[in-house]
Amino acid sequence: MAVSIRTGDGSTPQWGIAAADVLIEGVTEGKTAGLTAVFASVDSVEKAGPVAPGRDLPLQLVLPLNAVPVHINKSVYASNLLNVLQYQDLDGYHAGTAGFAFDEDRANSGYREENCWYTTKDLINTGLATYNTDTAGANMPLFHFVQRKDPEQQNAKSLYITFSNKDTEELVYSPEVGLYLKNNADGSPMMDAGNNEQA
Repeated sequence: MAVSIRTGDGSTPQWGIAAADVLIEGVTEGKTAGLTAVFASVDSVEKAGPVAPGRDLPLQLVLPLNAVPVHINKSVYASNLLNVLQYQDLDGYHAGTAGFAFDEDRANSGYREENCWYTTKDLINTGLATYNTDTAGANMPLFHFVQRKDPEQQNAKSLYITFSNKDTEELVYSPEVGLYLKNNADGSPMMDAGNNEQA
């Protein structure tokens, strides 16, 4: 599963970002970074969102992994890519509430409507059933790793990725969990709204 996640103003905290097996982030339009949460199995998607439109850059990375793209609407480039490859996605623009739900509590607390749509494993399965599609299939490995060095031998404690002059992302290595954890642009931890864990 590859769920497109909204990243613009008012979209945080997001759901599912700490539970994802991989987060893919990159400039998708102009100076805007898009985020895609990749899950090895539909069963791992407890709640993911707010769901964003599909973009071609993350699709180019997740389609070779045999991932099912999950989004609400998509760019013309993403649409063309899926059509040329005859690849079935789950698009809320067509599947509607069969595959997606609206968080009324979030909307009532002042979030814009587009930042309130999410999906779950049950909604994904129901949405894909409208296309007579299921989630059966083998996962493809994303990376082939060499033997990992001990954390004490690592020297990259922080990583900064600059997408534009207004969008720099920070990843900080956590020896406690053995992973890089993501921070917001202001330096605060990027927290998952579903389980309150740092992405």
